[in-house]
Formats: sequence, structure tokens, C-alpha cells
Amino acid sequence: RHPRVMCTMLCSVLSGLSLGRCSALHLLYSMFFDRTLQLTHSLLPLHRQHISTEINWVGNYATISHYTILYDIYDIRDDLLRNSTSWTFWPPMHTLQCMQCMHARLLNNRTPHAHGCKSNSLCYARAVWARIPFATVNLVTSITAIRANFGIIFFAYGFAIMAFVWAFIWVVAFIGTYENNVECDEFGNCDEEPNPFAIIMLLLSFFFGQEILKNSIHVQVAGVTATWWISPEENGCCGSAVTNSFIRTMTTSFGSICFGSLLVAILQTLKTLARSARENGGIGACIAECILGCLEAILQYFNKWAFIYVGIYGFPYIKAGKSVFELFKNRGWEAIIADDLVENALFLGSLVVGLIMGGVAILIDEISDILKDAGDNTTLLAFFIGFLAGFVISAILNSTFASGVNAIIVLFADCPNEFQSNHPELSQKMRDTWREIYPNDFQ
Repeated sequence: RHPRVMCTMLCSVLSGLSLGRCSALHLLYSMFFDRTLQLTHSLLPLHRQHISTEINWVGNYATISHYTILYDIYDIRDDLLRNSTSWTFWPPMHTLQCMQCMHARLLNNRTPHAHGCKSNSLCYARAVWARIPFATVNLVTSITAIRANFGIIFFAYGFAIMAFVWAFIWVVAFIGTYENNVECDEFGNCDEEPNPFAIIMLLLSFFFGQEILKNSIHVQVAGVTATWWISPEENGCCGSAVTNSFIRTMTTSFGSICFGSLLVAILQTLKTLARSARENGGIGACIAECILGCLEAILQYFNKWAFIYVGIYGFPYIKAGKSVFELFKNRGWEAIIADDLVENALFLGSLVVGLIMGGVAILIDEISDILKDAGDNTTLLAFFIGFLAGFVISAILNSTFASGVNAIIVLFADCPNEFQSNHPELSQKMRDTWREIYPNDFQ
């Protein structure tokens, strides 16, 4: 198990240095915790009762390894928290903090670090507290822009439906390819292994299609927000702001969308292949999967901002990428924090909507008994259906607001005067919140 432990540590460190905000935690738990900590967690009641004689050497090894690795991680996180004030070290510290919180939950908050988890969350909240009003104004501005061009919501749901249709078509194609590539010899002995090249191409096509659909609506929202920002007279539910942005997205900007989407799709395909190889016990594949996952998270975050420039200015992908570097060079800290705060708030909103819809579904089932033929656990089934429907519908809507927030951050950096001329009230609120952070600006 030692190579897997080292690989797990490598993954946690690498993902901490990325912009993925704890993106490798799932990989960490699937690789190490799901196997070793199951035994550890089952032994904890005995450990708490000090019945060490009933814990065999395997359990002791798992427990010691678990505590040693996690406490080393906490030491790294504490060093970052104490000794670094640079924003570049925030992602690894936040990742390690997430790991500490999840560890405390595993042990029912009975570790010395359970209180540290809560205190560090308060530290993070205090560090970004002054920037919450700026993120709030960004979100309010984004919602205002989307409401003025509400037709973009229909395009968002249309792209989501297309994504489901594409997934269904891909599954049918995958099944057909798998069955048609089974080779049989003259004696009737069939090789059940499919053609590897065909499988790789199918994986690439699936990720490529999904990325194109996701990024297309992202670019369109950016274009609509820019039109609202600069030319408010073109606003309307299905006015020229919405239709012209859609036309640009599907024509002049589509090549940039495909190029950026292809880069991510290639990394996703390679990561999927590495994950498959890792399940066969290959340490090299394990490390490769980790590195590819980190590269994918970085590129996904980079693309999110690059496509904003594609939607606003119609830049080619490479030129948009250079603009992203300039943005983060000038206002990287504010862009990251505003993006992080808004996305967390929108995710929580989607979660609340899902829970409410789950409760409504239970109430409907109790009144109408519509799921009476579904078995005994109709309450749970009704809640799941309602929660899933509410969460997905809300998440699609909120994704347009999140894209609008990113566009507004870029536009506020590039075109503050146009904002002041066309939307003076919102502009003044944003300037006021910005002055609270940087008093010397806009003097």
C-alpha cells in the first residue's frame, strides 16, 4: 500500500496548487480513504474504549498511517496559514482546510483539529468579508442584465436539453461500437475486447461535445452581458442582444469554442484512460491521472475566463488567453474571490431549491398517491425526483448568472466609463464597494 499512500499525498499537494478548490478530494478518498479508512473507522469505537488488545496489526497499521498522513497534512496547512500572506498560497491552504474538515467529520468531530476546522473557516470568512459586498453587487448586476435579456434563459435550457440528447446518442453509439468490434475466429471463439482506438475516439467525442455545449452558452451569456453593458437600447426578452450574441457564438466564435473545448476533452480522455489503468494497480497511471486531473482543473478555470473574452470581444482563443493573463496580473485576487463567493452562493441556492422541491414532491405524493405502484419507499423516491428536478433546473439558471458575473468582472476592468453612463446606479454601488477595498482607485 505504500505506493498508493505516496500517490495520494502527491495528488493532494498538486491539486492544492491548482485553482480547483479541493478538486482532488474525491480522488483522494476513492484511492485511500475508501479502502484503508473503512477499516480504520470500524476500529475507532474500540480505539476510543482503549481495547487495543482486540485491534490486530492490520488495524493498527491503518490507524497509524491514517493519523500520520492527516496530521502531516495539517502541519503543511498550518504552516501555509501562519507564514504566507500571498494570495498564490490560498488554494493549497483552502484544499488542506477542506481535508481537515472532512477528517473531523469522519471522526465525529472528536479530534483536536475539529475546532481548528471551525476556526479556520472563520479565518477564511474574515479574510474575504470585506470583498463580499463587491461580489454581491456583481451578482445583482448579473441578474439585472439577464432579466433585461431573459430570452438567454431559453437558450440555456435548450443547450442543456441538447446535452442530454447528445449523451443518449453517444450511449447508443458506444453500445453499437462495442458489439460490432467483437472479433471471432474461424472456430467461433470471440474476443470480447473492443477496439481500443474506437473506444478512445468515442470518449473524446463525448467530452468534446459536452464541452462545446457548455462553453457555447457561456460565450453567449458573455456577449449578452456586454451588449447590456454598452448598448442597453438593444435589450429585450428575445431582442437583438440575445439573437446577435447567439449568431456570433455559432459562427465567428465557434472555432475558438471548439479549440478550447478540444484541449479540455483531450485531457479528460487521457484522465479517463489513466483512471482505468490505475484500477489495475499501476502506480504510474495513478500519478498520471493525478497530474492530468490537475491540468484539467487549471485549463477548465482558464477557459472559463478566456471564453468571456471570446463572447465580449470576439477574440480568437489564443488572444483571449493572453487577455486572461493580463486580467489575473492586474486583478487576479478579486476575480478569484468574487468567482468563488458567487459560485458557492449559487450552488447553495440550487441546493435549497432542490430541497424545497423534494418536500413539495413528497406532499404531492401524499395527497395524490401518484407513486403508489412504485413500491414501499415512495416517499424517498418522490423526494429524489423532486430534488433532482429542482436542483437541475435551478443550477442551469444559476449557471447563466455565474457566467454573467465573470463577464461583469472583465467589463468593469475594461469599460468602467460605459457602465457609469448606461447604468449609473449599479455603477456607483460597484465603485463604492471597490473603494472600500482599494480607496485610491477611481480618484
